[in-house]
Amino acid sequence: MSNINDLLKKRWINPLFGLPKQKRVDYPEEYPSEMWLVRLDNNNNNVESLRIQAVPLELEIDPSPNWAVIPSLGRNNPFYHYTGGEDTLQFQLDWYSVDAQRSDVISKCRWVQSLCKADGYNNEPPRILLIFGDVFKMTTWIIENAPYKLSLFDKSTNMRPRQAYQDLTLKKVTDHNTSIDDVRNNN
Repeated sequence: MSNINDLLKKRWINPLFGLPKQKRVDYPEEYPSEMWLVRLDNNNNNVESLRIQAVPLELEIDPSPNWAVIPSLGRNNPFYHYTGGEDTLQFQLDWYSVDAQRSDVISKCRWVQSLCKADGYNNEPPRILLIFGDVFKMTTWIIENAPYKLSLFDKSTNMRPRQAYQDLTLKKVTDHNTSIDDVRNNN
């Protein structure tokens, strides 16, 4: 079986801020039901990814339009002007330790947390690809927020947690103005 780096190399990811440093990503056909976070815009040619241990119980999808109210003298109902919108995806990850030293839970939380931060002054926060079957196929996101709660601390491993719950808020990013057909066809 190939590792995830070998599987993620053939799909073209459209650039958001010019050409990304990582241009091609394979959509892994061998893992149709598994969930992955893939970091795009890498400084090196390696694909960084993290396998999600447990599929979230639910995904909250919020396609929020923005409307500006235009009051009109004497009208009972104002005019509305569409000013844009955004797509937000929220879900909770459940990390549990499978490492005897219990260092894997905090490492995974911090890896995801690092995706919502800039790389100092070197690079902006990266875009990510969420692989969740074909639900969000080839949709790029940024991580707006990734807080986590640590629990089940293990005294024998210097109080490292055995479990964590991490709430992710993702915002969809595109390199073009999304059309109605793009929304219907999940592009």
